[in-house]
Amino acid sequence: MTQDQVPILFISAASVMMVVPFIDYLKIGLPLMLMMFVVTMLLMPICWPL
Repeated sequence: MTQDQVPILFISAASVMMVVPFIDYLKIGLPLMLMMFVVTMLLMPICWPL
């Protein structure tokens, strides 16, 4: 392994560590966001005048 390959391996490992939490966020955050959107749209006509 030459010295030129070390930064490339470091960058790829760092990018993988950045992508994994983002995938977890999509698995949990996207359904949660959609659920909150639906609940908000259903409650808005009821609570709007208050």
